[in-house]
Amino acid sequence: MGGYESQGSDVWNMSTIVGGYILFYPHEEEIMQLYCLTHVGGMASFYNQLQSELMPELEVIKLEYAGHGTRYKESFYFTFEELANDMYRLIKDTINNNEDYAIMGYSMGCISLIEVYKKIF
Repeated sequence: MGGYESQGSDVWNMSTIVGGYILFYPHEEEIMQLYCLTHVGGMASFYNQLQSELMPELEVIKLEYAGHGTRYKESFYFTFEELANDMYRLIKDTINNNEDYAIMGYSMGCISLIEVYKKIF
């Protein structure tokens, strides 16, 4: 699918509009962490192929919900508050200080990221 490319600001080299999405590209020397939250019942492995599809300057960090995938022995959350606290802790523990980052959610992951954003801001 074709896209429209434009020069960006000091933070970004360029952006591309593809299929209604705006994709931003950081400077080559910068690494941006992309935290990924999955759908209900999903596992972090849902995002396994994403890293190979993106530019190397984006580091895909797949967050696993308690009770799923590699964390299957942990108890499920009872509330979104518990989920948000856990995801916030995981992000806080792995974030590179003074580096750009983004949080992406798919399906219920979008609701999860809104709850996490409330904790960040």
